[in-house]
Amino acid sequence: MTGQRATPFKGQVSEDLMRELVFATNAKAQEEFKRQHGEMIERAVKGLTAAHDALDLLRQRLKGKGDPQVAVIEMFSHSAINSVLCATHHLISGYPIASGNLLRHYTEAVAMMLLCLDDSSGVLQRFTSDMKKFPVHDAPNMLRNKKRSAALKRLIDFDAEAWEKVLTLKGNLYDPLSHAAALSLAHEAMLSTANTSILGSEYDQAKTDAYAKELSRCATSAESLQQLIVVIGSALVKAKGVLD
Repeated sequence: MTGQRATPFKGQVSEDLMRELVFATNAKAQEEFKRQHGEMIERAVKGLTAAHDALDLLRQRLKGKGDPQVAVIEMFSHSAINSVLCATHHLISGYPIASGNLLRHYTEAVAMMLLCLDDSSGVLQRFTSDMKKFPVHDAPNMLRNKKRSAALKRLIDFDAEAWEKVLTLKGNLYDPLSHAAALSLAHEAMLSTANTSILGSEYDQAKTDAYAKELSRCATSAESLQQLIVVIGSALVKAKGVLD
């Protein structure tokens, strides 16, 4: 009728609910993760703590050096630890897509640690001359270069075959989570129910096995990082002529 205003359309989600989701503590998802995967979460916690202890020891041993190589490797070591920490946090809070993105960051940070350890790579010089433009996203593939892997083999007994497995995981799992691809879309569907989408944080019972695998990867990443920081630290101490 003339003069009547149409009733504004109201969807399923109110502003109040959306605000609640924005400020959510994600406690419900975290409790379910803890109940079903508590042992693996504790393994990740222990691995992260050990990795940070290794970094603190590296800082102590090379304290006061004021060396750009040490500073950059320390920075990427911290970034790698924090990426695994946040990936674990996001996963057990019900955000597996964000978690996968952070594990991609972890792989890139580890690659930069290794490339910057190898003076002959020129990466340290290129990175420090223009940090904004250096293609850190290409760092994982740079380690496929035979000269780079050979140099790191001499420095720290680098395992090129093991790195290929890391790159396969990155390419098959973590790179797709950076896009609105099939894997990301699957994580946004509540597969344990019919025709339901996830908005915010949820624990999907149909993805329990997938969550377990991801938590195992977080724990393994933390443990591997601790070992890597120890090895890189020893190589740096030797290169800088530091006496323990």
